[in-house]
Amino acid sequence: MENNKQIKSTKVEFNISNIFLEDLINKIDNKNVAEVNLLLSKLHISDVAEVVSNLPEKKDLSYLI
Repeated sequence: MENNKQIKSTKVEFNISNIFLEDLINKIDNKNVAEVNLLLSKLHISDVAEVVSNLPEKKDLSYLI
């Protein structure tokens, strides 16, 4: 898919769909901690850091800590 952002990991290469990113951003904006954690838990830990660092705009994730 051309509109997918490609994320490279040391273990695996995969595509994060725009739908996944939009869903994640929506849940972050709504401070839906459980849903954000659920989405991120589906990824390898190294990929979570990559996804979060590549969000289209900086999001306040401090409430997840």
